[in-house]
Amino acid sequence: MEHVNTVISFVSNYRVAILSALTLVLATRALKRGKKQHTYEPGVVYLYDFPKGDFPLLHISPFVLKVSLFLRHANIPFKVINNLDMGPRNKKPWIRLDGEVVSDSDIIIHYLIKKFNIKGFEINDADLAADAHLLRRFIDDAAVWSLVYSRWVDPINCSTNIDAIFSSVPFPISVIVKRFASNGTSKQLYGVGISRYSRDEVYERAAKDLDALARRLGDKPYLLGKEMSLVDISLFSMLAQFTFEIVQSPAGAALKSHRNLVDYVKRIGEAHFKSDELDFSKSYPSSRQ
Repeated sequence: MEHVNTVISFVSNYRVAILSALTLVLATRALKRGKKQHTYEPGVVYLYDFPKGDFPLLHISPFVLKVSLFLRHANIPFKVINNLDMGPRNKKPWIRLDGEVVSDSDIIIHYLIKKFNIKGFEINDADLAADAHLLRRFIDDAAVWSLVYSRWVDPINCSTNIDAIFSSVPFPISVIVKRFASNGTSKQLYGVGISRYSRDEVYERAAKDLDALARRLGDKPYLLGKEMSLVDISLFSMLAQFTFEIVQSPAGAALKSHRNLVDYVKRIGEAHFKSDELDFSKSYPSSRQ
């Protein structure tokens, strides 16, 4: 009887956690049962993205957009698969090509350069190559956190953004996915230190990052000069996220105060994406928001 009372007490105290875990298990099984079986064509890259959300941007992750832009620029045939499968590193993007699975945007791009013998991204000058490496690391590993904050933690904008991100995920799976994704991202942002700052401090840092990038770009067509490099693929993919916002963040407003950054995003976007993928004819955020 004592054991029964202990179990009853445990269930009573942790019923919310137990119900959440049970719902997650059932949701995961439902997703696996409903997962489409794809026929993979040889020589075609299959890019795994998040479910399509209600965003005016075809990829809501800058890192998925980064791989998508590279594939287009390099004229590599590819198809996008939108689902919640996070791949071997438990992160997006990841790709499948001829039975091989590769994840992490940088690793994917360098894998594809070698696999398809892509030319044009070499930097022969050692000092310029070092600058490119540092810029790419700054964009991908530092500046990007203000974007993550604006999507997931910003107390004014995050609820609208999160609802839009998971708009295509069916209920009740969406409820659980939102909760786990939000909690996980919040912990991650606290871990890297960003969410320990006030909202104004976060966006002040973001504005300074954008000021520096605008100055580094200057009047050049691309960051390193006349030709598009891997640094530009990273930079465009982050800036595009602030260009196409549902609710304008202070970082998005700061970006749009730099004419050269606005023109830069539009120039690369129009050269690589169709109008129904990136529609620069509309104003974002749209007036309906």
